[in-house]
Amino acid sequence: MTTRLPRQSKGPLRTPQLALLLLIGVALLVRIVPCFYHHFDSQYVFSPDSALYVDLAENMLTGRGFVRTPSSPYDLLENPWSKEVFRTPGYPLFLAGLFMLFGKVFSAVIVLQILIDIATLFLIYRLTEKLLSQHEALIAGALFALSPTHIVQANMIMSDILFAFLVMATIFGAVYIQKPSARHAIAIGSLCALASVVRPVAFLLAPLLALYILYHSRRALPPALFLFIALTFPTAWSLRNEKITGSFSAGSALDFNLYLLTAAKIKSHVDGITRNEAFDSLFYQARQRVERRGPAAWSEALRGVGTTYLTRYPGLLMQETVLSLTEMMLAGERRHLFRIFGDLHAGSAEPSISESSRGFVAFISHAFSKDALEFSVIALQVIFGAAVWFFALIGGIRMWQHNQRPEALLFFCIIGYFLAVSLMVASARMRVPFTGVLVILAAHGMYVSISSLGRSNRANSSQGQLDTRTQ
Repeated sequence: MTTRLPRQSKGPLRTPQLALLLLIGVALLVRIVPCFYHHFDSQYVFSPDSALYVDLAENMLTGRGFVRTPSSPYDLLENPWSKEVFRTPGYPLFLAGLFMLFGKVFSAVIVLQILIDIATLFLIYRLTEKLLSQHEALIAGALFALSPTHIVQANMIMSDILFAFLVMATIFGAVYIQKPSARHAIAIGSLCALASVVRPVAFLLAPLLALYILYHSRRALPPALFLFIALTFPTAWSLRNEKITGSFSAGSALDFNLYLLTAAKIKSHVDGITRNEAFDSLFYQARQRVERRGPAAWSEALRGVGTTYLTRYPGLLMQETVLSLTEMMLAGERRHLFRIFGDLHAGSAEPSISESSRGFVAFISHAFSKDALEFSVIALQVIFGAAVWFFALIGGIRMWQHNQRPEALLFFCIIGYFLAVSLMVASARMRVPFTGVLVILAAHGMYVSISSLGRSNRANSSQGQLDTRTQ
């Protein structure tokens, strides 16, 4: 049975197409504006990850294969094998295709990413329109259009925007159709597989969406086909990596992020040093172990240097978990926001706001130490993020109450999954994959709240008029 909330508006919008076009125009404008300041210059649109993606793309174009060119000891520890296993080839292939067509021109990459993000907005609008109403579709679209994280990431040479589009396209296919035919199930599974090519964490979306499809279709074939196709690449890539590393895994980032990044945060508290100093210390220890025993000891080396801090200090681990959740849910873009507006504000490629200032108290103390512009920009993002989460919770509860439990449960599971797998990295851009479902929930929460307030005001007004007439 197709579930759908009753429309709470009196009728459809008179000019929904015009409103959608206006929304797309606003989204394009706010994403294009930074281009006039960063001028597609690599010092403003690059991060360390960007340089690696470009290096992998160039090596594929020159026929060297999917390998990186080590430029520092950090690269050798992150991926000590002759072939790349730390990352999947999706985004480097995306870059390689554009480099082949246009040359090594970053403007082509960013322009296409902006258009891809607009396509994501359109999917969000259509899915919200089907599940809820046109009014809520416009609210969801507006929240997405003005998302600072998406505005920033669309202007960076990073995989986030492409990944978010493929994730949203997969969710759209499963939820919009609900009872897919075998052909549709294969198509949706292919989208999920492509998302895994960009980032391997997408593969766990497959069982969630397979259960959702099974619930609505009541047939085994469509979810089985979807699941088989969706898991094809992650399985094949894990087998490929097993031959190289001896470990069956779609990517080796988990050990690196958990046993170095997370352990470094705890070590910085224990030893009273900065996070960078703690990371460098653990990095040096792990590198020595790998150099002595070879790449086969890579995972063991990382676990050896990090496990002590993860197991010995559970209180600090819990504290870091809470701070990481705060960072991902509320913190604004700080690493790249001023970088892409470098000519306007920062004047250099360095981010103006310290990445190490984490958590609410750190945000307040750090923000007040900056000038009014930086404080205002970050504070507005935190307020925006808090409002979205607040209304998303209301929206999810109302969907659950109005016979859309499968959709509410699915959306909350997707959000929870991406939060969980991103805890170790913990930055604002980790919200990008689930922004689509988050703004759908928030749009419903905002709409029902405004509608309830309007009904309450009208009831009070009517009661006041009745009292006046009685008197």
